[in-house]
Amino acid sequence: MPTRSSAMFGARDLSEIATALTDIGLSHLKLPSLIGLSFFAHSASRRVLEKSNYVLERSTTHHGGDVVIYRIRR
Repeated sequence: MPTRSSAMFGARDLSEIATALTDIGLSHLKLPSLIGLSFFAHSASRRVLEKSNYVLERSTTHHGGDVVIYRIRR
């Protein structure tokens, strides 16, 4: 989820955007799954993914930072 937009949007708006984009990807585009990537320490982004029914899949590093990968399946 776009973290730089957090200053422009409230948490509720970001959750609604994430849910809408998820619906487009899974229902309209018929993608088998979608992932969300967030820095481990960024709890607000993680919460947006969780509210959109993404499930924590694993932790890893990306560009030198600790990140978590969430996934939702059709």
